[in-house]
Amino acid sequence: MPRDPFSAAASVRLDEKTLERRQRETEMLTSGLRRAQPIAQKAAWAYNYWILARHYLPGCLMILIIACLLTCALIVAISIYLGRYSF
Repeated sequence: MPRDPFSAAASVRLDEKTLERRQRETEMLTSGLRRAQPIAQKAAWAYNYWILARHYLPGCLMILIIACLLTCALIVAISIYLGRYSF
């Protein structure tokens, strides 16, 4: 086993069939990656939206709940003040 990587590379001989096969494999992989790129980009966008929703949605829901409770309390207080609703 040669210890020098250059002598090891020099000992490998590539014939024409091997070169053609590697060229076809390279073209096939490249075209596959080009076709998959839009799908991967959409998946990355969806993941980013999921992370944002997971981070901000609980806070937004809490603000909405608090706003609804305050609105209900304000409506009850105004109704009591105006005398239209009594306990």
